Amino acid sequence: MHIAFISYEYPPDTAAGGIATYVKQAVSMLASRGHDVEVFTAGRGRGGTEREDGVLDFAARIAPVFAARHAEAAFDVLEGPEYRAEARNAVRLVPDIALVPGPADAVGGKVLLRRERPFYDYRPAQDPERAHCLDADEIAAPSRAIGEKVRQVWGLDPEKLAYYPLAYVPDEALLRVPLGTETTA
Repeated sequence: MHIAFISYEYPPDTAAGGIATYVKQAVSMLASRGHDVEVFTAGRGRGGTEREDGVLDFAARIAPVFAARHAEAAFDVLEGPEYRAEARNAVRLVPDIALVPGPADAVGGKVLLRRERPFYDYRPAQDPERAHCLDADEIAAPSRAIGEKVRQVWGLDPEKLAYYPLAYVPDEALLRVPLGTETTA
């Protein structure tokens, strides 16, 4: 399959949190299994394309770059985090693409699981992340609890929910750190 990921967070330039870790792990696993994977991401002080570990990484303004690349070499599926609805503009330019936002509300879902109401005045009808998931062909949730909660809060079609635990495969260098090693800030 020819698979695209859109994510602001992606190493090395924007590896700011869990989304970057998830995307890096997911694209590495998919590429290692023979899929053709490309990542559309942000870059700090660089642009163009790079190939690392079998994954093509675009660092540029995403939606028009994605649309142009899709016209050159059509993608079978696009995944982007529902957080900030990062793939939404790309899907507007390429409406025929199969969209999988994921992991479904990995940030907000965890907050909603712990609270009856969010700490802010939440209005689902005005939530671009919810709208992005409503437009999706499939929604990837990291757990059944989070998937069920966002399904209820956002009114998602349960047939579109799929569950994919967030795998983490540490780099070999991390596995070679001697036991008992400590670092201090």
